[in-house]
Amino acid sequence: MTDVQRLALIRHGETEANDAQLAYGRLESPLNPRGIEQVRSTAEALNAAATAFHHIVSSPLGRARETASIIADALNLEITIEDDIVECDLGEWKALPISKCRSGATRSNRSATITFVTTAAKPLSRSQSE
Repeated sequence: MTDVQRLALIRHGETEANDAQLAYGRLESPLNPRGIEQVRSTAEALNAAATAFHHIVSSPLGRARETASIIADALNLEITIEDDIVECDLGEWKALPISKCRSGATRSNRSATITFVTTAAKPLSRSQSE
């Protein structure tokens, strides 16, 4: 029988920008207290899982590194920072309220397509062509 390798993909905990419903992309926004608790809870669940984890790979953004660090401490794992998995650059939509991005409000008339994932993990898509 072959050993099965598993991969767990974990999103960072809630940030100040998430709470304010802002599109942040590559901008830094630290975990808020609720986000830290979410990550601690996730770490506990991973620690209790039957699956053994061996390593953590994280985006270089602070919120991802903080999430990885909390989980790494709980599971006694090493972290590798991987620049290639950084968040997408939202361009003119960065730091705008998500509601404005969904409604098509931008700072220019460029065509754009973007999918937002809210803290409730409900995908929200908005495609515009002006």
